[in-house]
Amino acid sequence: MLELIVGKARHGETGTARCLFDKSYGLLTNLPEGKDEER
Repeated sequence: MLELIVGKARHGETGTARCLFDKSYGLLTNLPEGKDEER
């Protein structure tokens, strides 16, 4: 998942990639690691 976001960021879609990255990073930081694997 993160690889796709980083790939898009390198292609120039920083706005969209940034938004997705912030949401994903927020979930990874706020939720326990166990719950991330379900999603």
